[in-house]
Formats: sequence, structure tokens, C-alpha cells
Amino acid sequence: MRQLGGFNTATGTFNVKTAGRTGEGYIRIGVSNHCGTTYMGRTVQVPGCQGYYFTVYPNPAQEEVTVASQSAAARLTEARTTVASDFDVTLYNGQGKALRQGRSQNGQLRLNLRGLRPGLYQIRARQGNKWENHQLQITQ
Repeated sequence: MRQLGGFNTATGTFNVKTAGRTGEGYIRIGVSNHCGTTYMGRTVQVPGCQGYYFTVYPNPAQEEVTVASQSAAARLTEARTTVASDFDVTLYNGQGKALRQGRSQNGQLRLNLRGLRPGLYQIRARQGNKWENHQLQITQ
């Protein structure tokens, strides 16, 4: 994994540039001392960023999850149509292994989650050179 950013001692901030193109990034911080190391991870949204957004719901999920382009959802509400560009979706486990894949139709895709253990997974939605990662929790 490539590490970018740096700590600013004057402001006490740590800046991280993400590879995401839509304003979402994931940061994982490790803090160590003589007793051991603790890690914390968090998905962070940067407001005001232009891009193609995807919605993942429900989250947490049990048997099925829907991935939809927000532009398709807006067009459905405003114009009562579902015309949208299709996109690819891949579901990954914690080790980065692809478990499920699919291609949307009319700006939406439903992924079957049956048979997957409860836990945290990553969903990557990609349309051309635009992509996003979303964390998904699967429960029993």
C-alpha cells in the first residue's frame, strides 16, 4: 500500500491524499507504545468534491445489498425514468479477495450475500475511470 501525506507540527494535523476521485477516502491509523499497538480505521467524506457517486444500502445488510448510482436515483425521482450508465461492482473480503461481481442495469445492481460470514467487506463500484470504495457490514 502506498502512503501519502504528512504531519504538520504547527497545526497538529495529519494530511492524507486519497486515490479516490469522488471525495471519499479510508484512513487507518496505528498508535504504538511499549504496551503494544492499536489501530483505528475510518471512511472520511470530503465535501464539495465533484464526481460520480454510488449509494450502498442497506448497510448493515444480511441477504442482499443494492448498489445504485446517485445520479440514477435523482433521475428516477425527477423524471420518472431509470436511464443511467451502467457500472461494475466487486465485493471483497478483508484479505482483498473478490467474492462477488456484477454489472448494473439502469444504474442499479443487487448483490446476493447469502453464504457469506458476518463481518466487514469492501464494495468497489467502477464506471470507466471513476470508482469508489464503500465498507459493508454483513450481519446474521
